[in-house]
Amino acid sequence: MLKGLEGHQQVFQRIHKDRSVNGVPVPQEQLQDMAERMNFVSTSSNIHLAKMEFWENKHHMQAFLMLAESKLKSWIIKYGRRESVELMLQNYVSFVEGQQFFEQYETLFQTLKQSSELYVKADGTGEFLQDQASFDKFYLII
Repeated sequence: MLKGLEGHQQVFQRIHKDRSVNGVPVPQEQLQDMAERMNFVSTSSNIHLAKMEFWENKHHMQAFLMLAESKLKSWIIKYGRRESVELMLQNYVSFVEGQQFFEQYETLFQTLKQSSELYVKADGTGEFLQDQASFDKFYLII
């Protein structure tokens, strides 16, 4: 994403230097407006990147918890015949041990925690604090 921004900055610098696009002059006001917008995008890109990483990790955790919840619901049904109970046990062991459920959870949790810390550090405007209430509720759930 940031590489694409650098490419746009180079094109803009050429336009600003030449004060024209393909020989067509660009008004000074338009160049100034473009410079201000490019400056805003380049200075706020780290904040937006941190925010996107945080939300991506939050959604990964939510999807993981939804999967765990659906599995849990399938395991708390009334017991049936021995074969169905053994199958349920195999399913549980496969999910928890075979897919390393707790290790995956811990990895996702640490990644989410790190991305939230980076988001807080990157955001000097307090925007994260607006999301903080919903994050705190989510954090309590996990």
